[in-house]
Amino acid sequence: MTSKIIPAKPIGYRWRSSRLFIVAVISLAMFADTFLFSFIIPILPDILQDRLQKPPSHTQLLTSILLSLNALVSILIAPFTGHLADGSKSKNQWMVISWVTNAVGTAITAWSTTVAVLFIGRLIQTLAGSVIWIVGMAILGDTVGAKHLAKALGLAMLFVSAGLLSGPAVSGSLYQFVSYSMTWASAFTVILVGTVLQLLIVGTFNYDMHVEDSSQEESQIRNQLLSSASHSESTEVATALIADILFAIIIASFETTIPIHIKAVFHWESLQAGLLFLLLQAPSMILVIPAGWLKDRIGMRYPVTIGFLCLAPSLWLLGVPGHAQDVWWTDDEDTNRVIYIATLLAIGVWRTLLLGFGAVEVLHGANELSHEYPGIFGPHGGYSRSFSMSNISWKLGMFVGPLVSGTLTEKMGYYQMNLVLVNFMSTAMNDPQVIALAGGSGDLGHYLQEELIRDPHYSVVILTRQTHPTTPTSNRVTTQTTDYTLPSLLHILRTTHTTALISLLRCPDEDYLPLHTTLLKACQLTDTCTRFIPSEWAGDIESFPTLPRAYGRTRLPFRAILAQQADAQTSDALSHPVQKIEYTLLNHGWCMEYSLPAHQSHRRCMPGEFPIDPVAWRYTVRGTGEEGQSWTCRPFERDYRSKEDIETTIQQYEDQAESLELAIAEAEEWTISGATACPKEKTLRQREEFFAGMHFTTVEELLRKAEVEERV
Repeated sequence: MTSKIIPAKPIGYRWRSSRLFIVAVISLAMFADTFLFSFIIPILPDILQDRLQKPPSHTQLLTSILLSLNALVSILIAPFTGHLADGSKSKNQWMVISWVTNAVGTAITAWSTTVAVLFIGRLIQTLAGSVIWIVGMAILGDTVGAKHLAKALGLAMLFVSAGLLSGPAVSGSLYQFVSYSMTWASAFTVILVGTVLQLLIVGTFNYDMHVEDSSQEESQIRNQLLSSASHSESTEVATALIADILFAIIIASFETTIPIHIKAVFHWESLQAGLLFLLLQAPSMILVIPAGWLKDRIGMRYPVTIGFLCLAPSLWLLGVPGHAQDVWWTDDEDTNRVIYIATLLAIGVWRTLLLGFGAVEVLHGANELSHEYPGIFGPHGGYSRSFSMSNISWKLGMFVGPLVSGTLTEKMGYYQMNLVLVNFMSTAMNDPQVIALAGGSGDLGHYLQEELIRDPHYSVVILTRQTHPTTPTSNRVTTQTTDYTLPSLLHILRTTHTTALISLLRCPDEDYLPLHTTLLKACQLTDTCTRFIPSEWAGDIESFPTLPRAYGRTRLPFRAILAQQADAQTSDALSHPVQKIEYTLLNHGWCMEYSLPAHQSHRRCMPGEFPIDPVAWRYTVRGTGEEGQSWTCRPFERDYRSKEDIETTIQQYEDQAESLELAIAEAEEWTISGATACPKEKTLRQREEFFAGMHFTTVEELLRKAEVEERV
C-alpha cells in the first residue's frame, strides 16, 4: 500500500460536496436531458415542412425515424458508457463533458438546413444525453446510498417529469408567440445553468487518509465471484425490464402521433400540442412522491399492475375522438375535445404508478448482489452498469415505439394504432399463473401437472428432493430441487414468481407439522404466492376433524395455524413483511385410479389402504357390512373385516406410529365411520359455488371417450 499527498479542500467544499447539492444538480441534469429530448416534438412538424421544405406526407415518417434515432443510439452506447463510468474515479468529469457536447448538438439541431444535418445534431444530443442519464443516476446512487435511494429516485423522476412536461410547453409557446431563435435560446439557457452547476460539484474525498491498494488480486477474486454469482434476482429484473419496454413504447407513441393527430382532427397547432403534453405530465408533478412512498411500502408489483390495467382502456378511449363511426356519443366535436383532454389527464395519473419501475428493480438486484458478494462490481461500484441496463430497456421501447406507432397510424389510422397497443399490452400482461407442486414429481402431482398445463394460463413448478429429477415433457413445467428449508423454498418461490403452492407431500407424522409450517412461512414471505393448499386431500374434516387418527395428530394442529394466520402479526422476528395466505382444505373424493392396477396408475398406495384390490379382483367389506359403498367395476370377490377386528389392530399397533398395519387400520376406521364420504348436499352446493360453469365428466362420458380412443 502507498499513501498519497492529501490535496487541499476547494472553496465551498462543504456545500459543494453535500448530498443535497449533488442530488439537486443531478436531478437538474435529468430535467435537462428530458427537456431537450421533448423540446423539439411540438415544433418538429413545422421544422420539417417550413424550414426544411419537406412535404406533409413525409412528416410522420421523418418524425418517427428522428425520435427512434435517439433510442437506437442510446441502446448501442449504453453498455460502453456504463462500463467506462464504473471504471472512472471521477464520474463528474463525464457529466461536464456531456453538457458541453449537448450544447454542440443542440446548436446543430436548431440551425440545421437539411434533414441530414438535423439528424446529425440529434445524434450528438443523444450521445450526450445517454451519458448524462446513466452516469447521473450512478452518481445519485453513490451519493445517497441504498437506504435513501428510493427517495432520491423519486425526486429525480419528479425532475424528469418536469422536463418532459415543460419541454414541449416552452417550445410550443415561444415558437408561436415569439420567434424561432428565442425558442432555442431557452434550451441553451438550461444547458448553461446545468453546466455551471455541474462544474461546482466536488466529489467526496477522505481527507484523513487516501490509500491506493493493489487491485490486480481483487480483480481476480471479483471475476471469480461474478462468474459464480447467484442469479436469484434475474427473473424479477427481467420482468421489470420487459414492463419498462412496454411502457416506453406507449409513451413514445404519444410523442410521435399526438402532434400530428390533433392537427388533423382538431386543427390545433404547436401551442396546443405543448399544452397537451403539459397535461399528460402534470399529474406526475403532484403524485410522484406519494406514489413513490406507496411503492416503498407495498412493493412495485401491485401499483405497476394497477397502472397497466387502467392504462389499457384509457388508450382505447384516446383513439375514439376522430373515429366516430361506431361510437354514437362522439358526434359532437366539443365532446371529442373533452374526451381527448380528460383521457390524457387520466393517462398522466396512471403513468405515475409506472415511473421508474425498471430502474428501481435493476438497482435492487445490483444491491442484493453486491451485499452477497462484496466488491463484485469493483472499487467504484456498479451503479452505472446497472442503470445502463434500465436505460437500454427504456430506449429500446423508445426506439420501437415511434416506428410501430407511426407505421400503424399511416397504414391503419390513429384509432386502430391505439387498439394494437392495447392488445399488445393485454397479451404482455397475461402472464400465466405459476403453480408450485411440493412433492409433485409423481402420484397425484403427475395428474395435476398434466391437467394444469392444458390451460395456457398456467405453468407448473415441481418441487422435489431428487437431485437428478426427470426432465419435464412440457416447456411450461420446470423442476426445482429443494431440501424444503425456508431459504431454499423462498429462493424458488421468488425466482419463479409462484402464485399458488399445493402440497402433495407424504411424510412421517412427526415431519408433517414442521414441514408444512415452513411451506406456509415461505408463502407469507413472498410477494406473489398468496394461496396454499396443504396436503389433506380427503375426508369430511368438518364432521370428523380427528379422523383418521394420524390426521388428528398432524393435520388438525396445522388447520389451527392456518386459521390463526389471518389475524397474525404483520412481520416476523426479523421484521420481514408477512402476508395473509388464502388456503383451501380440499377433499377430491374417490378417484377411479384406486381401482386400477399399480402398473396402470401414477398413484402410490399402501397395500390394503383402499377396499379394492384390482390385481386379485377382491374387495374388502369393512365394518358391519351396512355402510354404504359404491364404485364402478366388474364383479369382485368379497372379504369381510369387522369393526372389532379393526379396533383390535389399532390397539395392537398404537405404539408403532409408523407401522403399515396401524396406517391400514386407521384408514379402515376412517372408512367405516363415514368420514371419507363427501356429503352430497354440501358437495353439490360447493360445486355450484366454486366450479360454476365447469363440466365434470361422468363415468359414461369417460367410458365413451375411452372407447373412441380405443383404450378400452
